[in-house]
Amino acid sequence: MIDSRDKSLDIAVGFSLLIVIIEHIIGFCSNPHNLYIIVDVFCFYLAFFFFKAGACFRTKPIREIIKMGFFRLIIPYVIFSIIGVLCVIIRQILTIDWMDIVTSTKIALKYAFSDIIKYGAPQANLPLWFLLSLFICRILMNLMVKILAKRMVFISLLVIVAIMQVIDCFDSFDDIPLYLKNIPMGLSLMLVGYLVGK
Repeated sequence: MIDSRDKSLDIAVGFSLLIVIIEHIIGFCSNPHNLYIIVDVFCFYLAFFFFKAGACFRTKPIREIIKMGFFRLIIPYVIFSIIGVLCVIIRQILTIDWMDIVTSTKIALKYAFSDIIKYGAPQANLPLWFLLSLFICRILMNLMVKILAKRMVFISLLVIVAIMQVIDCFDSFDDIPLYLKNIPMGLSLMLVGYLVGK
């Protein structure tokens, strides 16, 4: 049986994942500034993941979207957040003489929760913000596509982009939680993918 699936999106996803891995490896290098030029050339990868999610989007019952997203996105988010926080606790115990396990755990958990509120993920494993944002964007996308006609989806996209531009103009908005910026951005890219894919 011949597989009729278009492999071009799969290849692009694989390439984007490779760039993600390279960027995070570069982050641990001693002098990453020159190496980041390599990643900057391919800086589209996160935008592409949202775009691709929109291009391949199919409406489903909201309960199914939440259930699938919970198992595919939220459970890995929680597991890897816990692993990251545990690594911080162990590192603090091993490197700071006066810190015992109770103190280290209290400090790590305090910062983990404040980081989740501000950045969408604990600093110990900050790239996980993507999973939480994608989960929320999928739910919002499903609701928008089910409720609105295609023309209204396009108008909604324009409104979201305009709001993001206004928010970006004010420096005082730097203190708002990061996901209040990246969720509208991700949703707008998903909407573009959806409109292009239809």
